[in-house]
Parts: sequence; C-alpha cells; structure tokens
Amino acid sequence: MGNDGQGKESRSSTNLQLCKLQPVDAPHGLRLSRIAHWNQTLADWEFLLQEGTGFGFRTGDGIWVATLVALPLGNNIGWLSMVLVDPEWRRQGLASRLMQEGIRWLQERGLRPVLDATPEGETVYRNLGFSGQENLARWLLTPGTGEVPHDIEGDSNIRLVGKPDIGQLARWDKNLAGFDRKAVMEHLHETKPDVAFLAENTKGDLSGYIMGREGERATHLGPLVAEDPATARQLISAAVRAVDSPLYVDAFSINQPILAAGLGVHWSKERTFRRMAFGDAPLPGDPRMHYLAAGPELG
Repeated sequence: MGNDGQGKESRSSTNLQLCKLQPVDAPHGLRLSRIAHWNQTLADWEFLLQEGTGFGFRTGDGIWVATLVALPLGNNIGWLSMVLVDPEWRRQGLASRLMQEGIRWLQERGLRPVLDATPEGETVYRNLGFSGQENLARWLLTPGTGEVPHDIEGDSNIRLVGKPDIGQLARWDKNLAGFDRKAVMEHLHETKPDVAFLAENTKGDLSGYIMGREGERATHLGPLVAEDPATARQLISAAVRAVDSPLYVDAFSINQPILAAGLGVHWSKERTFRRMAFGDAPLPGDPRMHYLAAGPELG
C-alpha cells in the first residue's frame, strides 16, 4: 500500500518540469509517438525540433512524458502538432497546458496557430478558441484484388521533383496554401525523393505537385496540390506506382472521391481530422485545390 502511494505521488504533475525540447531530444519524442502508434520517424522529430520549437514536461530523472511542437510556416501561420502524453500521465491537464504554451509562443511572434484535430481533441481545441469546418481523413491505400495502379491519362507532363525545383514549388504552393512550406518540402524531398512529382501544363507552367515521406508504419503521401482534378489524379497515380507497399494519405474529404476514381487501389478509412485555426477568421488556402495534406504534424 505504501508503494502504491509513492507511485501515485510520483505521477503528480507538480513533480514535472516544463521545458523546451532540443533536437537531441528527438528519440524521446519518438518514444511517445510510437506508444500512440503514430507514423513519425526519428528524422521527422529531428526536423520538427530543428525548424520548430518543442515544449514538453519531463520528470526529475529526465523522462519526457508530454510534448507539443510549434512550427512556423512563413510570416503569418504557425502549426501546432505532436501533442502527446504518456498514458501513465494522462488526465492531468498536461496537453491543455502545452497547448496554451504553444499558442502563446506563436502569437508572440505574430503567427496564427493552425492544427489538424482528431475528434477527441476537437472539443478541447474549440474551448481554447479554435474554429474550422474543413474535414480530412486518414486512409490506408493497398492494391485492389486483381488490380494494379495504372498511369491515369491527362494533359499534364509529370516528372520527378529535383532540388532546384523546390524554391519554385514553395512559392507556387504558398499562393494556394496560405503558408510557407519550403522547409517542409526540403525535408520531404530528402526523406523520399522517389514519390516527389510535379506537373506542368501544355504551356510548361507548374500546375501541381505531390510529395511524401518514409513513415514508422508506412510511407505517407502528401501534400498534393493541383489546379484541376485531372492533374491531381495523374500525380497521385505516379506516386502510388512508385511505392510497392501499402501507404497512408490524409485526404481532404471534399476531393477524396476524385482521387479514388480509377486509381486501382483499395481505400480504407482509419481516422478523421478537422483543420482548425485560432480565432474566427477563415482558414488559409483554397480547399478546392488541396487534395492531400502533408500530415497533422506538417500542415
């Protein structure tokens, strides 16, 4: 009975330290995302803690039990993600305290907080001042029975993205997404260049792109942004054919049926998200041209 009392006391949030995570702490973040069965890799954590600022709670002996990352995406938007709490430390308000810290940190830098919320988190985030109605879903894509993903016809020229293309892609994407994902694109291209494709129309102008990354559980495709549905389908077809195993996509619900038509893979829904922003102003970007998100950790 005495041991139980000591264990309960040791898990009191008053014994935790609120600290910033450094890139060297990436393995600790990976431990928490693995417990949650999320898809991030060590490289993802290192990128997030290098480009963004991580906050977390740790015990006196250096064990991180809760995390959050605030990632600036240009001069207007900041992305909040990686809200994770060790199961043994839940229901003590740690996630809400970290959210308040992340919101404060972004607002002090003139950045509007944006995130992708799970159904469980949506109510909490609305109570904190977030709003939004844009729906996404996580899908597992696997080859259909007797079907093979095929090259979908279209008018766009599809080719692999090279490093020199990323600057142009980032400028084009910023005009449509409403935030700057250049650093994210560089990370994605470094981790999985064989699924990074761009589309050029008959005039040679950029008309869309898709990228992706390696995952702890499966390759993740996204973002996918395109000027028209035909180009979007050409791009996802090229990326799917470059992967010889099941993969994840986070598809915007308004456009998911367009991507699924004729692709030759089975779509299995795993979870849903709601894209939300702090305050009542409209969300950035044009959802009609957004087909896949980069993921709830990257925007």
